[in-house]
Amino acid sequence: EGGGTELDADNTCVGAPVVPILFYRSMLLAADVAPIDTLFEALSARGIIPVPIFVSSLKDPASLAFVETALAALRPAAFITATAFASGAEPGVETLFDRAGVPVLQVIVATTRRDIWQDNQRGLAPADLAMHVVLPELD
Repeated sequence: EGGGTELDADNTCVGAPVVPILFYRSMLLAADVAPIDTLFEALSARGIIPVPIFVSSLKDPASLAFVETALAALRPAAFITATAFASGAEPGVETLFDRAGVPVLQVIVATTRRDIWQDNQRGLAPADLAMHVVLPELD
């Protein structure tokens, strides 16, 4: 299932774009949300209202329903996902991202340390390339 942050009256601005940030619950449970926090702060500094939403899996019906409900209520300007490749559907079937009706930005939460990532000609390690670049293209 999923969870997230609700917008309250003090946090909303007329005309400010709302951008949900979707990520795995496992990151939250492991207290490994520094990348999400950094993204949240960067968006906030630019006048965007980020709304973190965590899910156990996009293949879990309860999580998927939670995200669908949140997107309908939030009416986002865009949608950022830090989930990997679990969004595919059968050919001809719309995915959550298709139904969002807004630009969807895929961010990569790399498992590689920053110094190694910066020094590597390929950037990402093979496992990160497979999970976050190659498989999403096939999904």
